[in-house]
Amino acid sequence: MRTLTQLRQMHDQMVAELTQIPQYQALKAMERCINEMSQIYEEAPESGGAKRRDFQEKLAHAVESRMRSDLTPAAPPKVTPYIPSQRVA
Repeated sequence: MRTLTQLRQMHDQMVAELTQIPQYQALKAMERCINEMSQIYEEAPESGGAKRRDFQEKLAHAVESRMRSDLTPAAPPKVTPYIPSQRVA
């Protein structure tokens, strides 16, 4: 079994070699970018969370009322029959 110092040296060497690989560097850059974006967008809902919930509730009510109005049959249009005697000469 290896000593703890040898294992630490091997770990440091492997990390040094890994950081030189371009794919690994790109992966870490994407990971940092995703973390920064998630921090930005996780903070935003806290400030406007109540407004957003209110808006979503209003939107849901509007959609539901629209769906109910679409389901009820509309009254047929009033059509007066054409009678030839009503013509104007």
